[in-house]
Parts: sequence; structure tokens; C-alpha cells
Amino acid sequence: MTTISKILVSVGTFFVFGLIFGSIVISNEQAGGKGAGPLGLILTVGLIAGLRAIWKYKKPENQNTDIDKHTLNKN
Repeated sequence: MTTISKILVSVGTFFVFGLIFGSIVISNEQAGGKGAGPLGLILTVGLIAGLRAIWKYKKPENQNTDIDKHTLNKN
């Protein structure tokens, strides 16, 4: 992935996180609680792990998909 695509995917990830986290907070506040609770914590850890995975991804350099090395068994 190029840096631009990583940035776009990260922005999309933050957007989806914001929607889900916001709905959790609103739901908890309507029920009389404060904040997002343990579900919000799990979601935040998932966001951090997802962003780390996005930025650590490196495309394999020597991957040649044009060469077919499979042998066919014609028995």
C-alpha cells in the first residue's frame, strides 16, 4: 500500500470508529450511565491495533504472480 492509501484507510477507520463509539456513548447516557464503559475500551484497543496493522503492512517484494508452478496430476 502506498502512503496515500494508508492515510485514506486510516481516515476511514477513524470515521467508522467515531460513528460506533458515538452511538455507544449516546446509548449509555440514555440508560443513565457515563461514557462508553468497557465496550468503548475494547473498541479503542481495536482501533489502535487496526491502525498499527495498517501502517505495518508491507507488500511482498518478490511476488511474481505470472509464473504458475503447480503441477497437474492427469491420472
